[in-house]
Amino acid sequence: MTDPGRLFMFGVYGTKPSRDAVSLFKSTNATGLLLLARNIDTPAQTKAFVEELEARVGRPLLVAIDHEGGWVLRFKSGMTAFPGNAALGRARDPEMAYAVGRQMARELAPLGVRMNLAPVLDVETKDYNPGIGIRSFGPDVRLAGRLGAAFVRGMQEHGVSACAKHFPGKGAATVDAHVDLPTIRLPRAAFKRTHLAPFHDAVRAGVDAVMTSHVRFPAFDSVPATFSTKIVRGLLRGELGYDGLVV
Repeated sequence: MTDPGRLFMFGVYGTKPSRDAVSLFKSTNATGLLLLARNIDTPAQTKAFVEELEARVGRPLLVAIDHEGGWVLRFKSGMTAFPGNAALGRARDPEMAYAVGRQMARELAPLGVRMNLAPVLDVETKDYNPGIGIRSFGPDVRLAGRLGAAFVRGMQEHGVSACAKHFPGKGAATVDAHVDLPTIRLPRAAFKRTHLAPFHDAVRAGVDAVMTSHVRFPAFDSVPATFSTKIVRGLLRGELGYDGLVV
Protein backbone atom coordinates (compact mmCIF):
# COMPACT_ATOMS: atom_id res chain seq x y z
CA MET A 1 0.00 0.00 0.00
CA THR A 2 1.20 3.51 -0.81
CA ASP A 3 2.19 5.57 2.22
CA PRO A 4 -0.85 7.92 2.55
CA GLY A 5 1.38 10.78 3.66
CA ARG A 6 2.95 10.87 0.21
CA LEU A 7 -0.36 12.04 -1.25
CA PHE A 8 -0.20 15.43 0.48
CA MET A 9 0.97 18.81 -0.73
CA PHE A 10 1.60 21.30 2.06
CA GLY A 11 2.12 25.03 2.31
CA VAL A 12 4.54 26.35 4.94
CA TYR A 13 5.40 29.73 6.44
CA GLY A 14 8.43 31.96 6.00
CA THR A 15 11.02 32.75 3.36
CA LYS A 16 13.48 30.23 4.81
CA PRO A 17 12.76 26.62 5.77
CA SER A 18 11.86 26.51 9.45
CA ARG A 19 12.41 23.63 11.83
CA ASP A 20 8.64 23.07 11.80
CA ALA A 21 8.55 22.89 8.00
CA VAL A 22 11.36 20.33 7.90
CA SER A 23 9.67 18.29 10.64
CA LEU A 24 6.35 18.38 8.76
CA PHE A 25 7.82 16.82 5.62
CA LYS A 26 9.90 14.30 7.53
CA SER A 27 7.05 13.15 9.75
CA THR A 28 4.42 12.88 7.02
CA ASN A 29 6.62 11.80 4.08
CA ALA A 30 4.59 14.29 2.00
CA THR A 31 5.54 14.67 -1.65
CA GLY A 32 4.41 18.18 -2.46
CA LEU A 33 5.28 21.73 -1.44
CA LEU A 34 3.04 24.63 -2.49
CA LEU A 35 4.88 27.94 -2.65
CA LEU A 36 2.79 31.00 -1.79
CA ALA A 37 3.56 34.72 -1.74
CA ARG A 38 4.52 34.43 1.95
CA ASN A 39 7.48 32.23 0.89
CA ILE A 40 8.79 34.48 -1.87
CA ASP A 41 11.00 37.57 -1.91
CA THR A 42 13.07 37.07 -5.07
CA PRO A 43 13.74 34.26 -7.55
CA ALA A 44 17.22 33.70 -6.04
CA GLN A 45 15.79 33.49 -2.53
CA THR A 46 13.09 31.07 -3.76
CA LYS A 47 15.69 28.79 -5.34
CA ALA A 48 17.68 28.81 -2.10
CA PHE A 49 14.51 28.06 -0.11
CA VAL A 50 13.71 24.99 -2.22
CA GLU A 51 17.27 23.69 -2.21
CA GLU A 52 17.69 24.09 1.56
CA LEU A 53 14.34 22.46 2.36
CA GLU A 54 15.06 19.47 0.12
CA ALA A 55 18.55 19.10 1.60
CA ARG A 56 17.25 19.18 5.18
CA VAL A 57 14.36 16.82 4.41
CA GLY A 58 16.75 14.50 2.59
CA ARG A 59 14.78 13.97 -0.63
CA PRO A 60 13.40 15.88 -3.60
CA LEU A 61 9.95 17.44 -3.37
CA LEU A 62 7.35 18.21 -6.00
CA VAL A 63 7.39 22.00 -5.72
CA ALA A 64 4.32 23.76 -7.12
CA ILE A 65 3.12 27.33 -7.49
CA ASP A 66 0.11 29.26 -8.83
CA HIS A 67 1.81 31.20 -11.64
CA GLU A 68 -1.10 32.00 -13.95
CA GLY A 69 -0.31 35.55 -14.95
CA GLY A 70 -2.78 38.39 -14.56
CA TRP A 71 -4.35 38.41 -11.09
CA VAL A 72 -2.45 35.36 -9.88
CA LEU A 73 1.30 35.92 -9.62
CA ARG A 74 3.25 35.07 -6.46
CA PHE A 75 6.48 36.80 -7.47
CA LYS A 76 6.72 40.54 -6.89
CA SER A 77 9.78 41.00 -9.13
CA GLY A 78 12.38 39.15 -11.12
CA MET A 79 9.96 37.14 -13.25
CA THR A 80 8.03 37.97 -16.39
CA ALA A 81 4.62 39.36 -15.36
CA PHE A 82 2.36 38.00 -18.08
CA PRO A 83 -1.10 39.61 -18.34
CA GLY A 84 -2.99 36.33 -18.02
CA ASN A 85 -5.53 34.21 -19.86
CA ALA A 86 -8.01 36.95 -20.79
CA ALA A 87 -5.29 38.70 -22.79
CA LEU A 88 -4.40 35.45 -24.54
CA GLY A 89 -8.07 34.92 -25.29
CA ARG A 90 -8.27 38.34 -26.94
CA ALA A 91 -5.14 37.58 -28.98
CA ARG A 92 -6.66 34.25 -30.14
CA ASP A 93 -3.21 32.88 -30.95
CA PRO A 94 -2.26 29.35 -29.81
CA GLU A 95 1.37 30.01 -30.72
CA MET A 96 1.40 32.90 -28.26
CA ALA A 97 -0.17 30.71 -25.56
CA TYR A 98 2.53 28.11 -26.20
CA ALA A 99 5.23 30.77 -25.94
CA VAL A 100 3.85 32.01 -22.61
CA GLY A 101 3.86 28.48 -21.21
CA ARG A 102 7.37 27.93 -22.52
CA GLN A 103 8.71 31.12 -20.96
CA MET A 104 7.05 30.38 -17.63
CA ALA A 105 8.72 26.97 -17.59
CA ARG A 106 12.09 28.46 -18.49
CA GLU A 107 11.84 30.82 -15.51
CA LEU A 108 10.32 28.41 -12.98
CA ALA A 109 12.31 25.22 -13.60
CA PRO A 110 15.73 26.68 -12.64
CA LEU A 111 14.24 27.62 -9.24
CA GLY A 112 13.28 24.00 -8.54
CA VAL A 113 9.59 24.60 -9.29
CA ARG A 114 8.37 21.62 -11.30
CA MET A 115 4.60 22.16 -11.33
CA ASN A 116 2.60 25.24 -12.26
CA LEU A 117 -1.02 25.11 -11.09
CA ALA A 118 -2.21 26.49 -14.42
CA PRO A 119 -3.91 26.89 -16.87
CA VAL A 120 -7.39 27.90 -15.74
CA LEU A 121 -9.80 26.28 -18.22
CA ASP A 122 -13.04 27.63 -16.78
CA VAL A 123 -15.18 29.10 -19.56
CA GLU A 124 -16.51 32.62 -19.09
CA THR A 125 -20.29 33.11 -19.05
CA LYS A 126 -22.56 36.16 -19.15
CA ASP A 127 -22.89 36.05 -15.34
CA TYR A 128 -20.25 37.76 -13.20
CA ASN A 129 -17.91 35.22 -11.61
CA PRO A 130 -15.87 36.89 -8.83
CA GLY A 131 -13.45 33.97 -8.50
CA ILE A 132 -12.51 33.68 -12.19
CA GLY A 133 -12.92 36.89 -14.22
CA ILE A 134 -9.79 37.59 -16.27
CA ARG A 135 -8.34 34.22 -15.25
CA SER A 136 -10.47 32.70 -18.04
CA PHE A 137 -9.51 32.55 -21.70
CA GLY A 138 -13.04 33.82 -22.40
CA PRO A 139 -16.47 32.56 -23.53
CA ASP A 140 -15.36 30.71 -26.69
CA VAL A 141 -15.24 27.05 -25.66
CA ARG A 142 -13.22 25.83 -28.65
CA LEU A 143 -10.74 28.68 -28.37
CA ALA A 144 -10.27 28.04 -24.63
CA GLY A 145 -9.46 24.43 -25.44
CA ARG A 146 -6.94 25.31 -28.15
CA LEU A 147 -5.20 27.95 -26.06
CA GLY A 148 -5.18 25.77 -22.95
CA ALA A 149 -3.69 22.82 -24.82
CA ALA A 150 -1.00 25.03 -26.37
CA PHE A 151 -0.15 26.52 -22.96
CA VAL A 152 0.14 23.00 -21.50
CA ARG A 153 2.48 21.85 -24.26
CA GLY A 154 4.63 24.97 -23.95
CA MET A 155 5.23 24.37 -20.25
CA GLN A 156 5.56 20.61 -20.27
CA GLU A 157 7.93 20.50 -23.24
CA HIS A 158 10.25 22.75 -21.22
CA GLY A 159 10.37 20.97 -17.89
CA VAL A 160 7.37 22.10 -15.82
CA SER A 161 4.18 20.11 -15.32
CA ALA A 162 0.90 21.88 -16.02
CA CYS A 163 -2.27 21.49 -13.94
CA ALA A 164 -5.59 22.17 -15.68
CA LYS A 165 -8.22 23.66 -13.37
CA HIS A 166 -10.92 23.77 -12.01
CA PHE A 167 -12.48 20.48 -13.14
CA PRO A 168 -15.15 19.95 -14.36
CA GLY A 169 -15.36 23.73 -14.90
CA LYS A 170 -16.58 26.51 -12.63
CA GLY A 171 -16.99 29.31 -15.14
CA ALA A 172 -20.74 29.48 -14.45
CA ALA A 173 -20.31 29.98 -10.69
CA THR A 174 -21.55 33.28 -9.29
CA VAL A 175 -19.87 32.82 -5.90
CA ASP A 176 -16.13 32.75 -5.25
CA ALA A 177 -15.31 29.24 -3.98
CA HIS A 178 -12.64 30.74 -1.71
CA VAL A 179 -15.46 32.44 0.19
CA ASP A 180 -18.50 30.13 -0.01
CA LEU A 181 -19.63 26.95 -1.75
CA PRO A 182 -21.00 27.65 -5.26
CA THR A 183 -23.65 25.49 -6.90
CA ILE A 184 -23.87 25.23 -10.70
CA ARG A 185 -27.28 23.92 -11.74
CA LEU A 186 -26.78 23.43 -15.48
CA PRO A 187 -28.23 20.24 -16.99
CA ARG A 188 -25.65 17.56 -17.67
CA ALA A 189 -25.72 17.79 -21.48
CA ALA A 190 -25.49 21.59 -21.52
CA PHE A 191 -22.69 21.57 -18.99
CA LYS A 192 -20.62 19.05 -20.92
CA ARG A 193 -21.12 20.98 -24.15
CA THR A 194 -20.15 24.38 -22.74
CA HIS A 195 -17.68 23.73 -19.89
CA LEU A 196 -16.11 20.29 -20.15
CA ALA A 197 -14.66 20.60 -23.65
CA PRO A 198 -11.44 22.49 -22.72
CA PHE A 199 -10.56 19.70 -20.28
CA HIS A 200 -10.96 17.16 -23.07
CA ASP A 201 -8.40 19.16 -25.05
CA ALA A 202 -6.00 19.36 -22.10
CA VAL A 203 -6.21 15.60 -21.57
CA ARG A 204 -5.52 15.02 -25.26
CA ALA A 205 -2.53 17.37 -24.96
CA GLY A 206 -1.13 15.13 -22.21
CA VAL A 207 -1.60 17.43 -19.22
CA ASP A 208 0.25 16.06 -16.19
CA ALA A 209 -2.30 17.11 -13.54
CA VAL A 210 -5.92 18.18 -13.19
CA MET A 211 -7.26 20.15 -10.22
CA THR A 212 -10.84 19.60 -9.10
CA SER A 213 -13.19 22.41 -8.05
CA HIS A 214 -14.88 23.03 -4.72
CA VAL A 215 -18.26 23.44 -6.43
CA ARG A 216 -21.51 21.45 -6.34
CA PHE A 217 -22.85 20.16 -9.66
CA PRO A 218 -26.29 18.60 -8.89
CA ALA A 219 -26.57 17.21 -12.43
CA PHE A 220 -23.64 14.92 -11.59
CA ASP A 221 -23.60 14.45 -7.81
CA SER A 222 -24.84 15.90 -4.51
CA VAL A 223 -21.33 16.56 -3.12
CA PRO A 224 -18.67 19.04 -4.35
CA ALA A 225 -16.51 17.84 -7.23
CA THR A 226 -13.40 17.40 -5.08
CA PHE A 227 -15.20 14.76 -2.99
CA SER A 228 -17.22 13.18 -5.80
CA THR A 229 -16.42 9.67 -7.02
CA LYS A 230 -18.94 10.18 -9.81
CA ILE A 231 -17.10 13.28 -11.09
CA VAL A 232 -13.47 12.29 -10.46
CA ARG A 233 -13.63 8.59 -11.31
CA GLY A 234 -16.69 8.48 -13.49
CA LEU A 235 -16.29 11.67 -15.51
CA LEU A 236 -12.58 12.52 -15.41
CA ARG A 237 -11.09 9.03 -15.29
CA GLY A 238 -13.87 7.22 -17.12
CA GLU A 239 -15.38 9.46 -19.79
CA LEU A 240 -12.30 11.62 -20.43
CA GLY A 241 -9.87 8.70 -20.07
CA TYR A 242 -7.53 10.68 -17.87
CA ASP A 243 -4.94 8.66 -15.93
CA GLY A 244 -2.66 11.39 -14.57
CA LEU A 245 -2.41 13.15 -11.22
CA VAL A 246 -5.56 14.59 -9.64
CA VAL A 247 -5.01 17.55 -7.31
